[in-house]
Formats: sequence, structure tokens, C-alpha cells
Amino acid sequence: NETGDWVCRCHAPSTDAAVGAPVAQCTFDECSAQDPLTGGKCPAPQLCKDTHVQSYGNWECVCPLSPGVRAVGAAAECPVDECADAANARVCRAAGQVCVDDGSADRLGNWECHCGPGLSDGAPGVGKAATCIVRGECQDEAKMGVCADAGQACFDPDAGAANDWVCVCV
Repeated sequence: NETGDWVCRCHAPSTDAAVGAPVAQCTFDECSAQDPLTGGKCPAPQLCKDTHVQSYGNWECVCPLSPGVRAVGAAAECPVDECADAANARVCRAAGQVCVDDGSADRLGNWECHCGPGLSDGAPGVGKAATCIVRGECQDEAKMGVCADAGQACFDPDAGAANDWVCVCV
């Protein structure tokens, strides 16, 4: 044996080593699928990030649509805006209404349609169009249809005045 030929090796999953040196520069990508302790810890669609690869226990799960929402060493609690789903938003828009969601990840299926401007809320619709009371000239289905086709709501500022209805963005 020659002096100085000893090897300092890192433990798995790192494969780094130092020959004849007291310390190997070990790197541990805890997000690697090969890591037996943490590989695959972030649930889909979250992203696993390990920005400190020279120490253990600091990997993060990051929400892809809300990068500021993260958790160290655990799954993140990502907000879920069900109104961002085009199909849900379309249900509300087609009725000239507004889609509203509280964004909680643990309560899915609770998005609501709310009546648009100039309409009275009968009741918000959970997962469906709301029951709204239409006033003035907007009671005319043709006028409502013109607005709904544009993804807008019919608004009549004065139910007693003629020809003052307008389409408004929702």
C-alpha cells in the first residue's frame, strides 16, 4: 500500500469521492429518484427542488402554478383555483355570470357562479349557473344572448328607461 491512496467516499445516492484527501465534496440531490429517503416525495403536479445539495433534509415541494407556495421536507399545500379550469369558467360566462372559487386544495368541487352586474342574486350556483333575477330590457332573450355570446352580461342601469341596456365584462 502506498501512502495517500486511501479514499473518502460519500454514501449513496452520492457517488463522489476524494482520494488521499480528508473530505469528499458530497452532493445529495434529495429529489433524485435514486434517493431511497426522499425520491418521489412530492405529489403530482408539485415539483421537487433541492437547492442545497450538500446537506440532507432541505428538499422542497413547490406548487407549479404558485411558485411562492412551497414546503420544506413535505408536500406543499397548493391553492387550486377551479375557475382557472376553462370548462368551469365557461359554465358561468355562458350565463353572463362570474366564476368564484376560494382556492382551497382540500375543498374541490366548490366553485360557484355568481350573478353578473345588474342582476340580483337568487342564489349562487355551486358547480353550475346561479339563479339570477333579470331586470329591465335584459329580460329580452335576444339582448341577453348578444351579451352571453360575447362572454359578457346584460346590464340595464334603469329598468324604466328604454334602450339603455349594455353588455358588461364579467
